Parts: sequence; C-alpha cells; structure tokens
Amino acid sequence: MKEERVVLELPPAEQLLSPEEVQKKLRVPEGFSPDSRVIVYLGQPRCGSTAIACAWGNFDWLRGKVHFQPWKFLQRYGKELGIDSLELFGDGQNIVVALKETPGGPNHYEEIFDPVEILLNAGVPAEIMRVVVVAREPVSQFESWLKFDTRRRVDVYLAGQEFVLNRLAYYRHLGINAVPLVFEMFYSAETRLTKSLFEVWGFDLREYPIPDELSFNKASIMNDVCWHEARSDSHYFETVVAPVIERGKFELTEPRIFTSSNLPYWIAEFVSQEDQSRLLKEGRRRYLSFARETVNFWKAQGFSNRWFDRYLKELEVSLDKD
Repeated sequence: MKEERVVLELPPAEQLLSPEEVQKKLRVPEGFSPDSRVIVYLGQPRCGSTAIACAWGNFDWLRGKVHFQPWKFLQRYGKELGIDSLELFGDGQNIVVALKETPGGPNHYEEIFDPVEILLNAGVPAEIMRVVVVAREPVSQFESWLKFDTRRRVDVYLAGQEFVLNRLAYYRHLGINAVPLVFEMFYSAETRLTKSLFEVWGFDLREYPIPDELSFNKASIMNDVCWHEARSDSHYFETVVAPVIERGKFELTEPRIFTSSNLPYWIAEFVSQEDQSRLLKEGRRRYLSFARETVNFWKAQGFSNRWFDRYLKELEVSLDKD
C-alpha cells in the first residue's frame, strides 16, 4: 500500500465531547409552537449534505437558518474553544430551522452518535421534527472519506452505516416524521426529489417555495448558512466546503458501479483486500436493503426515478458477481 496521505486533520478521540456533554451546550427555547419545524438531514459523511445545506440556504424562507454540523462542532471544539452554549433556534416560538449532521464517522467510534436523540433529550418535541435518513453506496462513500485521510477505517465506516440506517425505524417508533433517502436517487431528479421531500414532510410549497434550480448564491452563501466549524477562515472550509460552493449548484454526476475488478484508486491502494470485500458485501447488502425500502416508500408517495431503478438492479447483479 502507498504512504499515508492526510489532507484534513480532525481532533483526536480524547478531545471529543460525549453526547451528554453536547446536549448540555445546546440552548433550547422553553416552548415551541405546533407550527414550528426542526428539519434534520442525517447521513454519514460525504452523503451530499454540504451541497444540500448550500442549496437549502438559498431558499428565501430558510436563508440564515441552515446549520452546518452543529453537533460535531460542539463535539470536536466545545472543549478546546470553551463553548458554553450554542444557539440554534432563536427565542421565538414559531421556528423553522434546518440542521445537517453527519454522524457515523469518519475517524472515530465516538463520532457514532444520535443527533436527533440529543435534540429530544434537550426538549425539542418529536412532533415538530422532520428527519431524512440518507444512505450512499458504500464504495463511493468510503472512497470519498479516504481522499481526505487515508488512515480512515472500514470498521468505523460499517459500524456507523449500521447505526445511522437503523435510526429510521427508531425515529418512526418515537412518532417523528422520518423518511428514507438514498443519495444516488437525486441523480437527474435533484429538484423534483427535493420538492417531493418537503411535500411529504407537510410543507405547502406555495408558502414555502423551492426554486426550480438548486443553485447557490456565491455572494451570500457565508450568510445563508451558519457554518460553525466550517467558518470561512478555517482549513475545513478551504478543504471541504469551498470546492462544493465553486460548483454553484446541487447537481450529481452520474454514479458509477464498482466491483472487485474495477475498484477506484483510493480503495484499491489504501484498503486491504479483506476490508474491500467487507465494503462490497456487508456494506453493499445493508445499502441495498435500505435502498429497496426507500424506493418502495417513495413510489407510495408518487415519486420514482427510472434511472435509479436501473442502477439498483445493476448493483444487485454486481453483488452476486462479487
């Protein structure tokens, strides 16, 4: 294997706060009106959430109310920066905010935590929450992890994947309006799926309009989103966020299907054959199970993506070959 490559150095495990310590630092109002909405986009790192945050921050009614990884900001830097509290909701009762978070990695088991449970324990009512749990094809997702740090581990990825995808049933059991989503479903249907998502959550798109193109306003993006650890003067911003903003809009390139015979560079060079097999089998089986559930859910809502249906069938065939 090649020499290690680290582009983004993140805090060590011993510096991370526990979920209980993070919860204590979240400032939550005493009361929420029934019309309040707390939206959570939840998936492991590199599931499209940064581009989604930029696109949502460009909605007139969400401008300045989209938060970039507030839980991880507190977890990673609450101790180092001496943060006593973090304001997410404002003081008013009629609240609409969107929070994007990426538990389940990328470096430590300690990063496998439940952001929604933290909100519930802090006093946010389940009935005002709207959650989407997002999966991404594991070879492509883990490859994206390695581009920033080749020391990242498949065992952490797979443990995080299992934990995050299991959150969907848990949230529904708690009475939360939680829906499944697969990153690749956005391909060639970015705006259509986004509008369908908000409609399923009960948003009237006449009152909460969504533009036909999910573009970013580069001139105002630093004010449209509350960036927290990805503030503009940080290495994190330069490394992770700036390349996304440069693209100017949320638009997927066509996802590829990888097998053991055509693995991408970062997987082939920095992952052992045993772990490659685990990604292709264990990780992909879990992804496919979640993806099938997701397709059935969305078809029941009147949404389908024929390209994704074909992609899923090809992926199932590739699993049998490997």
